[in-house]
Amino acid sequence: MAFPKLTVFAFLLTCASCTLAQTVDDGYSNLRSAATDVQIIVTGTDTRNGGSRYRSELTYSDSVGGVQHAEIMEFLGPIATPDPSLPLTRRLVGDGTTMWGYNVPRNAYTALRYGVYKGALTGTYRDDFFHALTSASYGQSSPVARVLADVYEAGSALFKPWFAGSAPMVALSYSTPWMAAPPYWPTAPTGSGYPDLVDSTLIYTPTPTVQYQFVYEPTIQRSLAFEVTQDTTTGNWILTGIYSNQQFATGMAQWHLTVNRTPTIAPNTFTFIPPANSRALATRSGG
Repeated sequence: MAFPKLTVFAFLLTCASCTLAQTVDDGYSNLRSAATDVQIIVTGTDTRNGGSRYRSELTYSDSVGGVQHAEIMEFLGPIATPDPSLPLTRRLVGDGTTMWGYNVPRNAYTALRYGVYKGALTGTYRDDFFHALTSASYGQSSPVARVLADVYEAGSALFKPWFAGSAPMVALSYSTPWMAAPPYWPTAPTGSGYPDLVDSTLIYTPTPTVQYQFVYEPTIQRSLAFEVTQDTTTGNWILTGIYSNQQFATGMAQWHLTVNRTPTIAPNTFTFIPPANSRALATRSGG
């Protein structure tokens, strides 16, 4: 589908003049400025191949002298399983030196060293940590690892497009009544907000302190909505969530990611001790 470029351009100019219209880059940058510790959680379902439900919980800390810590807990089960009842299937732990990957059903683990046991941190330490984390965060955990890397890996936060194509990003801001948001909503919605273009039961309802940046790529039938929320103290707009929906020939894959920039981190987080009778599958050095 081709969208009229002049209409899109005019809409983006209008949004750029509104104080509520923020970019995803702002949300990423302000998140990095606001928090050195963060928790990112993704919950999702996939109706293909019998259906599955999952949750991945990432906890990250950059608050101790540049030492990088992270932990991801993965839960996975049949789609009919309630979220609180999903079993733990995998655990990733970056303890400051080593990235551990523990497969619960197999009672087996891997280890990749990204740091040093003694002495100063290397010049590539931060890059080595994020490489170890993202390479181990496949499948259901890839969204949380990707957001973390985009926000915290480089010298400054950097938003990167999630899929190829020329589909424009549009801002969904609060207004009374709702405004049109071409090219996706060429006329103003009449309901409680903006219905998603893949899953029409999902409605984006901006408020004076919550807005969305939305993009839809018709060639792959996928939508993404980035949620940014205004901080009550600084007034900055900070990334607080992402919605992803994609229709396939045999089903739909959907996930919702949330960001908590004031997590409570338990004392045993970022600690891994191989369980009794567990097997070491691979141990190697990174860098």
